[in-house]
Amino acid sequence: MRSLIPWAILLVAVALKVWRFTRLVRQHLPPKPADLEYVRASLERSWQRDQQQA
Repeated sequence: MRSLIPWAILLVAVALKVWRFTRLVRQHLPPKPADLEYVRASLERSWQRDQQQA
C-alpha cells in the first residue's frame, strides 16, 4: 500500500499537466463554425476578393 502513494501522486500530477496543456490549446484554437452556411459564405467572400484582385 505504501508503494502506491507515490504512483497516485504522480498520476495526479500528470493529469493536471495534461489538463492545463489541453486547456491552453483549446483557448488558442479558432472557434468552429456552427454550420455549413457560415463556411460557404466565407469561401464565397474569399472567392469574390480573389476575382476583384485579378
